[in-house]
Amino acid sequence: MIAFETLLPVLGKPLRSPAIAQLLTRLGHSPELESMDEERSYASFPDLGLDWVIDAGIISALQFFGDTVEPGRSPYRGTLPHALSFDDSRAVVLNKLGQPVRSHAGVDDPRPFVRVEPWVKYHFGTYTVHCNFSMDASRTKLITVRQN
Repeated sequence: MIAFETLLPVLGKPLRSPAIAQLLTRLGHSPELESMDEERSYASFPDLGLDWVIDAGIISALQFFGDTVEPGRSPYRGTLPHALSFDDSRAVVLNKLGQPVRSHAGVDDPRPFVRVEPWVKYHFGTYTVHCNFSMDASRTKLITVRQN
């Protein structure tokens, strides 16, 4: 099981740094690298339910996937920030973490590119936690931790 605290120090580090190489050895997994454009790419660990977002060669965010996000991707089984769980509803997250700095209740519109799932966002010192929920807000689907 991977602890969130083990992964948090990768934020702000170059993907090609010795510290990252050591962590990859410890994880026992090599990422699948996917470039979106010249500036952004992803180091994906589908078997771990984890992605690293890489902006200009620096790891800028961690994405933890629940079991309802993508077919063919395992859910993240390690510890999550602030005792969060993918079983948490939006109400439970609000109870655990308090009032978010930003949130959206969600828009269930059948038109293409209009549907927005509910989400909340919190600031914690050097990083931000963003939780995406199912449309009925009964489960957490994705947790993104981004460096401030």
